[in-house]
Amino acid sequence: MLAMAANFAMGVAFSLAIISIGYAFIQFAMSVGDPKAVERAHRALLWGVVSALVAFCALAIRVAIINAIGPSAPEVVNELPGF
Repeated sequence: MLAMAANFAMGVAFSLAIISIGYAFIQFAMSVGDPKAVERAHRALLWGVVSALVAFCALAIRVAIINAIGPSAPEVVNELPGF
């Protein structure tokens, strides 16, 4: 159950990161040279990439912990998200 919740949370985190990156690109396209709009789009892109990196690091840490404990341990459910 906990593994399923963790997989769901990581899926949501990756989805939100992709949506925010897409939103930033739309902002870039709609800025038409306005420096303030370009700055807002740049900031949105930066935070979208940061959120994707945080989600990826969370996945990597989870996999490293599962591998350190041992995937055959009976108390560990080794369910990796299938993206």
